[in-house]
Amino acid sequence: MELRKCLASANESAAKRVNDETVMLTLFERSLRSADAIPLTQGLPRVAAELDWASHRDIAMMHTRLVGPDGVFKSESFRFGTFLIAPDTVYPLHTHGAHETYIILSGQSRWWNSPAGYQPQTPGTVIVHEPWQPHAMRTADTSLLTLWAWQGDTSFASYRFEPDGFDKNGVAI
Repeated sequence: MELRKCLASANESAAKRVNDETVMLTLFERSLRSADAIPLTQGLPRVAAELDWASHRDIAMMHTRLVGPDGVFKSESFRFGTFLIAPDTVYPLHTHGAHETYIILSGQSRWWNSPAGYQPQTPGTVIVHEPWQPHAMRTADTSLLTLWAWQGDTSFASYRFEPDGFDKNGVAI
């Protein structure tokens, strides 16, 4: 299923509330000032306006590409940037060929990457997904701001959603 359609269907209610880039940038600014934000976020406000944001207005998330084939710094085997998900949003179960690392900068979230189901994760946590490891994330009443990195197969051609892995509320089955 096409990325935009799959995420839009999983996050229809969040997308209705968070439907433009201005709102997402406001959420970004709030994430940086959040009481739970780790010190690594302190330099981001100065460069936020200069970042190349890819907005996905209908799916209540956006990201930057600092390093990568389409990033500020070019690389074919590494991607790196920031990732913001709006409150009350599910990023559905998916897999890809890249080795993926996240560092949670701010926001409370739950991550699914094993049969143990969703597990709460807090700012400062480093989360690693091996290539082809199914994983998902969901936010509650706050935005989630992370740094993200892909190594190895950084092509989006390997990206696969598993929409049948969730019930209608985005809960892993």
